[in-house]
Amino acid sequence: DPVYTPDMLSKFLENLKSNNCEIALHTGIGCYAGDKIAESKQALEQSSGIKLRGLRPHYLSARFPEYWKAASECKFSYSSALGFDDDIGFIEGIDLPIIPFDAGADKPVDIVEIPIAIMDCGLIGNRPALSESVMARGMKLIDRCAQSGSLIVFDWHQRTLYKRDYPGWGELLFRLLDRARSKGAYFATVSEIAEIMMERYRDCP
Repeated sequence: DPVYTPDMLSKFLENLKSNNCEIALHTGIGCYAGDKIAESKQALEQSSGIKLRGLRPHYLSARFPEYWKAASECKFSYSSALGFDDDIGFIEGIDLPIIPFDAGADKPVDIVEIPIAIMDCGLIGNRPALSESVMARGMKLIDRCAQSGSLIVFDWHQRTLYKRDYPGWGELLFRLLDRARSKGAYFATVSEIAEIMMERYRDCP
């Protein structure tokens, strides 16, 4: 993997901010139980001048509720940790944001978990990205979610938009987004969804 410092990313982060993109933290391999989340958040916020609101773990590897508790203590608004990296759909059928519950402490964790529905590698695998089978699987899930009112989070790695190494991956994403738009989808940043959840349900029994 390339070695870089947060300072090296500052100009690219500025471009993202100016285009109304949301920037969140992708935690490292050793953060599955919440370790080093605070240090990573502080380093990226200091170098970028951005207040981070969300995070997701590497390989979607997280130990619950420890990961949620650590993220909440670091003042993150949301986590996006529930999902597949080898399939698509919803773990345990959780297709809407939730406020997690810590059974050991017998109280909710002050964070919103927003599940991932489709990760690029989970949908495509080793098949051609624009093959009929891949397209059909993605479209079918979008159609089902449109019928049930579910939330779909797309997790697309930025490197897969490089056509030479990942032919068709970027085009597939845009076709799926067009399908969702044709079904009347409402598009929002993940932090906007977290704000709505907390406003409605933070104090509910």
